[in-house]
Parts: sequence; C-alpha cells; structure tokens
Amino acid sequence: MYEPTLAEIHDRWFDQIAVAAAAHLSARVEGAADLRIMDLGCGSGTLLAALDARFTTLRGVDVSPGMIARARTRLPQAALSVGDALACEWRPVDVVTLVGEILSYATARVADAELQDVMTGFFQRVHRGLVPSGLLLFDVLGDRHDYAGRFFHDDSEWTVSSEVAQSGAIVHRHIVSFLRRGQAFEKSVEDHRLRMFDAEFLADALRKAGFAVERIAAYGTLPMLPGRIGFECRRQY
Repeated sequence: MYEPTLAEIHDRWFDQIAVAAAAHLSARVEGAADLRIMDLGCGSGTLLAALDARFTTLRGVDVSPGMIARARTRLPQAALSVGDALACEWRPVDVVTLVGEILSYATARVADAELQDVMTGFFQRVHRGLVPSGLLLFDVLGDRHDYAGRFFHDDSEWTVSSEVAQSGAIVHRHIVSFLRRGQAFEKSVEDHRLRMFDAEFLADALRKAGFAVERIAAYGTLPMLPGRIGFECRRQY
C-alpha cells in the first residue's frame, strides 16, 4: 500500500485534506502551550509538518515504509515509526488524529464479526493515550454512499486512474499510476481495501469509551469528500 511511486504522487499533489485538518486543529487548540500530537496513519508527514510550529512534540505511525521514509526526511525531529494504527501504544498526548480514511484502511481486513470488539479496544486505547479533555479527530468512509466507478486524475508530471467497486462493507480500489522520471514514466499498480462505517455504530463505540462525540462535515473550510464522515471527540474522564 502506497509503494514509492504512488506515495510520491500522494505526497506532492494530494495534501489538501491534511493541510485543512491542520488548520482545523490549530483553531481548536488556540491559546494552549506545550502541545503533543500522535498522528496515526501519518503518511508522509504533511499534517504534522503543518502543525510543527504549533506543537512541541510530534509523533506518527504509518503502515507504509515508503511514507515513513518521506516523513522522516520532512520531519527529522519527529518520533516516527512503521506500524499498525490499530495496535500501537503511546504516552498520553493532547491530540490524536487519523485523517484521510485511515480507520477505513486499518479495519478493512477485520472480520465483520470481530469489528465491534476491535473498535471498542481501539477507542479505549486512544482514550488512554489522551490527556483529560484531549482531542480525537478522524474521518471514515460512510456506508450511505455509492463509491463505485472509474476515476481519473492527471497532471503534466503524473496520472492516476482508479477503478472502484463495493462488496458488502468493503470498498475495493484498483489504482494505476504513472509518474514522470526524466523522459519516461514510472508505472505503479496497487489494490486498496477500505471499510465503510455506520456513523451511529462509531458514535456509540466512542461514547462507551468515554468520549464526547461531535460529527463534522468539514475540516475548517474544506468539506468532507462525498460519503465521508468526520468526527471530533473529546476525552471526558
């Protein structure tokens, strides 16, 4: 997932959501000092870089070694590692983020029968990893949208086409990308799986874990992409 070619395209041209989420967070923590953040699914570090001047401690985890390599180049001062967002542990921070469908990616291979237990355990872990009144910000694919279709994005330096299908609660993306390398183009083919979520299922699990839950439709002034659901949650106790 996100091998070097697609990781570079994503890093260089698809940063709008991370930048908007960083602005959203900055507004929420205005006036606070000595802030610490854990970005689960940090990718190439775009969100953390946008918050570098605002947060004193930057931590991030991503399943893609290629993305972590880019993040380490961008943010040598940050504590970054390759790992599973659902399984990692960390010392308490002020903010935890999973921006850009990270939870949908991380749970795609979880069996439906195990999903409730997995989400309960994950939100309890996030609760432990936040200070009192700490903030959890994330977005997922909602289950009330038809994501199927063919999509094409291009630029003078790159091309990305994706064929998207749905099966049960899972969205399948077959992604073919080309990135200019001198006079030639480098090709990459990847298959991604993401889980769709019922909003009330997540809200109930969050409340049981000890969060005050608010659904959001945008990061700052940037609306969520079609079908996506955003959550802004505070640790209550």
